[in-house]
Amino acid sequence: MFLPTMLLTAIAGMWFFYVQHQFEKTSWQREHDWSIQDAALEVSSHFALPGMLRWITRNTGVHHVHHLASRIPFYRLPEVLRGHDVLANTRRITLRDSLRFTSLALWD
Repeated sequence: MFLPTMLLTAIAGMWFFYVQHQFEKTSWQREHDWSIQDAALEVSSHFALPGMLRWITRNTGVHHVHHLASRIPFYRLPEVLRGHDVLANTRRITLRDSLRFTSLALWD
């Protein structure tokens, strides 16, 4: 029972990480044109999950806010989104949207 649960959790964790960094219309900048604020909003997403998944994942879908201010605890992230519309609507994707990203790949 332990191994299947661990495998499913690992797959879900990898999927969440992949989806939040691989999506259409991402931004590429040279070092001199780059800023941490722009990067946080343009190269990571707001993975809008259903309530139970938000709770199970400890709001990991609010990844763009993590890149802006990593010291905000997970339980305060919904409050941050409610107080800042630009953060609530930036790069918002759903579970259904995420299924389209399986064909995307990052090559450097």
